[in-house]
Amino acid sequence: MKLDPNSEISQFVTFTLDKEVFGVLIHAVEEIITLPEKITPVPKAPSYFSGMINLRGEVISVIDLKKRLSLPSEEYSDSTRIMIVSISDAKVGMIVDSVSRVLPIAASDVRPPPAIMHQSNAAYIFGSVQQSDSVLLLLDTDQLISANELAIYSQSTTDDNATAARGLQVSSVVKERILIGFKLGFQNYALDINYIEEIIELPKITPVPEMSHLIEGIFHQRNQALPILYLGNQFRLPASEPTEETTVLIINDSGLVMGYIVDQITEVFRAYENEIIPPPPNVSGRSAEQLEGILKVTRNNSTEVVMALNVEKILSDEEHEYLIQLNEGLNEAQEDQSSQEASSEIISILKFHVGEEIFAIRVPDIDEITIMQKMIPVPKSPPFVNGVINLRGDVITIIDLAKVFGNIPQPVTEKTRIVIVSMNEQKAGFQVDRVIGIEHVPFSLFEKPSGLIRGQYNLFVEGIGRTPDKDEVIILMDIEEILIQSESYDGEWGNHLLGVPEGDVSEQTSSL
Repeated sequence: MKLDPNSEISQFVTFTLDKEVFGVLIHAVEEIITLPEKITPVPKAPSYFSGMINLRGEVISVIDLKKRLSLPSEEYSDSTRIMIVSISDAKVGMIVDSVSRVLPIAASDVRPPPAIMHQSNAAYIFGSVQQSDSVLLLLDTDQLISANELAIYSQSTTDDNATAARGLQVSSVVKERILIGFKLGFQNYALDINYIEEIIELPKITPVPEMSHLIEGIFHQRNQALPILYLGNQFRLPASEPTEETTVLIINDSGLVMGYIVDQITEVFRAYENEIIPPPPNVSGRSAEQLEGILKVTRNNSTEVVMALNVEKILSDEEHEYLIQLNEGLNEAQEDQSSQEASSEIISILKFHVGEEIFAIRVPDIDEITIMQKMIPVPKSPPFVNGVINLRGDVITIIDLAKVFGNIPQPVTEKTRIVIVSMNEQKAGFQVDRVIGIEHVPFSLFEKPSGLIRGQYNLFVEGIGRTPDKDEVIILMDIEEILIQSESYDGEWGNHLLGVPEGDVSEQTSSL
């Protein structure tokens, strides 16, 4: 299943295979389950065909996705999951190492698959998306297994499915729901996916002291200022310290768009309406209104209780109306700024640290971002060349940006990354100290370097800008000029040629 050409933004469920990150359209995902104790093998099936499982009376074919994509196999772990997807009008389980999160992706950010991808896997990947520290590969599930293969290897289960179907006749007429499961503290909760517009990482939040009794503050998403609150506060749960798993559900509650902070997204699953049990009698008042019901989910022979929430009743009527008015006021205040920015080209940039300074590269110039690799020194190379690496058969020169810009190189850490760029069929890698992330900003944010930083330094800088919300200086690099100047280096490349007398770039840009 590929992108909907009529939709600007699509939701993807992301997962890992051998440390690579993949994504599949959320509409193709039926549910996500833990690995069952038993997968029944099918004789004479291909090596990637793991066998069959019985899921609530329905017999489902299961494939090992790593084997299908010719990736190294390893023992299953507690993080291993089976993603149930629709392929050729049939349900198929895909075994993956772990499921990460649900990610909104704009169609404009999708690029062709990497050219160096192994030919045998090219048919399964329809696109790629550059992320802060990796490349997300978009999986075309319809190409993983053909209808004929499904028919052949599912033949032996036809009678089993027919028997199971007789026991599911009642369920077949009951409405099925897709739910997003998450944790607040140690308790499992779920929301109907129809209310969820996006699922994002925890953004930068601007506190609003006079409204701290209700919300954590506001954040900006796609030129909108939205209120945000920790969902657990509505159930008198203490807020947890944010972690890498902390996530924000952007929901639409009867016209109120806002963010709910949750501790962790756990799963996407389907449930019949008659499987949601009404709240017990001892739950009354406001709590009974907020709770749609209780769902019992069985995993590895143990049953967990999931609280299904009524989105439209999480907030009281007064709170809902108050936040509606807040939204209107916030977004009216942004209209003037948005209209000014609308006349400016919006560019996508990757931000990263080189020392204390923040630099940026246009996203279309980037092939991928990788962790530090074993580097081979090159004799008599320029001082800013750290060596070369072999990246899946490509020999790539690694340029240390700290040395290019006259900064003191920092020690290599677990956050050090190599940003692979390409320009005019030439590839190179830039060693950076830490990747921050990708942002979409108006190009008018950047101005040409001031008179304080003249000379050859201008060749490497497309513009310098200061973000109004974060009050940080960003140096937008000119990749083409850096590569050209690197090729023509004559041994006299240093701070005196860059036009930076002493000190670092931040001193020169402090007046911006």
